[in-house]
Amino acid sequence: MQNKKLLFMGPIYGIILIFIILIITTANASCTEEIQDNDMHITVEKCRNIGTFSLGSYYQRWEKLTYDYPRPWKGTYLTIKVDDKLYSTSAYANDGISMDFYIEEYPHITEEGISTRWRLPEGIVVEQILKLVPRGSIIKIRLTNKNSTNSFSVGARIFLDIMLGDNDGAPVYIPGDGIKTTESLYTGSSLNFWYWKAYDYSDNPRVTAIGSLSEKFTTPNKFIIANWKKSKSDSAWDYYLDPLRSTGDTAVILYYEPIPLTFNQIREIDAYYGKESCYDGIQNWDETDVDCGGSCSPCEEGSSCSIASDCISNYCYNNVCKIPTCFDGIRNQGEEGVDCGGPCKPCPPVMLILSSAILIIIIVILVFLFKQKKKAVKVTVEKVKKGDNVIITVTNKSKKELTDCTIEDIIPVGAEISVPSNVERKEGKLIWNVGKLGVDEKKTMKYKIKGVEISPRISFVSKEPVIVEVK
Repeated sequence: MQNKKLLFMGPIYGIILIFIILIITTANASCTEEIQDNDMHITVEKCRNIGTFSLGSYYQRWEKLTYDYPRPWKGTYLTIKVDDKLYSTSAYANDGISMDFYIEEYPHITEEGISTRWRLPEGIVVEQILKLVPRGSIIKIRLTNKNSTNSFSVGARIFLDIMLGDNDGAPVYIPGDGIKTTESLYTGSSLNFWYWKAYDYSDNPRVTAIGSLSEKFTTPNKFIIANWKKSKSDSAWDYYLDPLRSTGDTAVILYYEPIPLTFNQIREIDAYYGKESCYDGIQNWDETDVDCGGSCSPCEEGSSCSIASDCISNYCYNNVCKIPTCFDGIRNQGEEGVDCGGPCKPCPPVMLILSSAILIIIIVILVFLFKQKKKAVKVTVEKVKKGDNVIITVTNKSKKELTDCTIEDIIPVGAEISVPSNVERKEGKLIWNVGKLGVDEKKTMKYKIKGVEISPRISFVSKEPVIVEVK
């Protein structure tokens, strides 16, 4: 009988266990608000440590950008300082009052992103908005004083428990200061960089994230690279780092020091964390200017560009985006022809265009022939008769040596001639093999003729093209 009871109770225990697992799973799911696109994933806690969050990004697979992703993590959290009081979204902050007591709107999805709102006892309304942008996320903190009687000094601290891929001790790179693996503080003049990067591993990284400190976002008053295990419980606000302490378990802390807020005055704080993107306020990736051109949206006038499509105006001149005009020599802005039609003056009739084109072609041909003529070699040939003697003189007046030069002189019918040995008589003409003719060189040939007047016809031939002037 006892064995039968055990056999009967076994399936019941199994059903109870499955039921408990379902309750836990459902509870966990109901305690998380999340948004996701192809590159980024944000999850936010809704039940306890409300507003704490985690971030992940896609690198062939989903990877951690903060610890414990994809679950929201109480180690990545927000602190609000109101005068001397500290309020925190995480139970890890020992001296911070839990903001769970003052929740006004639980995390929910709006047009801006995942929004969470608290109303603190002083009347300070705190809104945290985690927004997806292509390839990245924006952490927005909006602080509003709703106390009609008193003003308060209000500041914020964003605490990120950095983990990239499987490395919880992700090294951080600071421009001008290199890879940091020990605790470091940047403030005042040392806070002079526009971004920071984190890697899963500094050698051949597979996962890389970037945080922006550019003018597009709110510049923190202080930036700390810390050891998370040490810094998580020190204080909800102050942290006294040790520059010799290894980060080991990396955290990044952004401080936005308190400033006075009067009734209905709003302070907004923005921070970027994710991949290199068209929204990080930095010129990177394949951008031609900050967050525009290349794969990003086109740039405004005056921005740098490489091709026309980098510009809103679709006009890139000397690598600068310009506004198209009716005098830029390019068919753009809806023109029917180059700099005519559309918003410009009317284009000329077709026949006028054809006539102009033909005239331009003729001018181009004439210019070409003129240039070719100038390039050709000039040779002068002089033929004179003195008594019975005919004297032929050839002169190379060019700047180039001529080769294989020959002169052919026509013999009048019935002429009696006597020629030197280097001249050949052939079929009514004399052929004088001049040979080479150097620069400015002159050669002369003389023969005798009787009974007739000489013919004015004479020709010169060489291996090189020449212009011959017969005198």
